[in-house]
Amino acid sequence: MNVRQLTASGPGGVAVLELSGDGVRTALATLWPAALVAPSGALRLARLEFGGELLDEALVWIESEQRVELHLHGSPPVVARVLAVLSPPPATGDARPAVLEQRAWELLPHAASEAGARILLDQVDGALRRALEALCATADDRAAAASLATLLEAGRVARFALVPTSVALVGPVNAGKSTLFNALVGAQRAIVSPEPGATRDMLSERAELGGWPIQVFDTAGERSVSDDAVGRDLEARGQQLARELSADADWIVRLWASDGVLPPRAAPRHPREVWVASRADLGAGGERSGCDAAISAARDPRDAVAQLTRLFVREHALPAQAWSAGAAAPFDSPSRRALEFARARLASRERDWRERDWREPLLDALRR
Repeated sequence: MNVRQLTASGPGGVAVLELSGDGVRTALATLWPAALVAPSGALRLARLEFGGELLDEALVWIESEQRVELHLHGSPPVVARVLAVLSPPPATGDARPAVLEQRAWELLPHAASEAGARILLDQVDGALRRALEALCATADDRAAAASLATLLEAGRVARFALVPTSVALVGPVNAGKSTLFNALVGAQRAIVSPEPGATRDMLSERAELGGWPIQVFDTAGERSVSDDAVGRDLEARGQQLARELSADADWIVRLWASDGVLPPRAAPRHPREVWVASRADLGAGGERSGCDAAISAARDPRDAVAQLTRLFVREHALPAQAWSAGAAAPFDSPSRRALEFARARLASRERDWRERDWREPLLDALRR
């Protein structure tokens, strides 16, 4: 059985997949069991499910026993997930599994972003294999070292597209954390109130910053809680959760209200932390005690998200675009580890010519 996409790749209203050849009904039944009994010449609305997860609601046109069309929603991650279930993993010329490509294929349904899915599809198409083969054929050690560095950097960048970065919004009460949280997720998920301490628990949602996936957390505001305060224990527990999250988060966004007390210029900050002055439309303006940005998420949520995106890209040294068509990228721990071993061996060989061939880890990655 063959599967191909009839519509152009990329975002769109509808994506059409064609299933042709023997066994189309059996293959489709992995997503829609009714495919085994639906009559030929029928158009059906089907819930495509796999492993207990709803992938999409699609129109299914059963033209014959040899040909079926799936009309999906045109979201690339949705199309990638359906393709990953329906299509067999690619194989090498000797019909043995192509391990690199198969690993990328198996990760495809779990891609955290459209850019991540596109990166994985490029590796399924052999981009990393071709890069490793070219690297193994390099005779110049200096050129090989440069290529290794380029590939490892591509792997570092790819991780930000493949795995969501945990982002903690922290700061004093009434600093605008919940307002920014809502702007990032594009919905009123967190309660916003002028009353201090409105957020007592921790909220978490998936969002994106310029195409880079993040898991953003809204935390309880920092303040002293008196013994007679209503909900004292609940708020104290929320503040403890905020401290624990800050210790583990990949990136910390500390908010200070521009119309309140801003931090002293020399105040210490966490190495993974940026400072953002919130409610900038209500503040005094001008320099804000060394804050990295000034936003007004309530008045201009788009600008707030854009400024946070700028900080995210700058702080993590990321390119403007998460995906570059056809580029090779080490996409998982085994592929990155093979490159790191090769670079370490190449560096050791400069000191000791008896060091083993630096290509061995790469050749092993291509064979296994």
